[in-house]
Amino acid sequence: MEMEGDQGENSSIYGTLSAFSIDKKIGKGQFSEVYRVVCKATRNVLALKKVQVGCLHLFWVNFF
Repeated sequence: MEMEGDQGENSSIYGTLSAFSIDKKIGKGQFSEVYRVVCKATRNVLALKKVQVGCLHLFWVNFF
């Protein structure tokens, strides 16, 4: 099992958004959305989190 930040053999497969087929949105939070995706190369089903960076910046500015 790979740990976050490891540069294992999957890093080149999962390196770009074009490597995935987006199936459906499975969750939403204040600053992000989570999608069920399928890797085109391996057919692995994964979760992809899309974070709204602009909102996070404003959040941090208010607290720091």
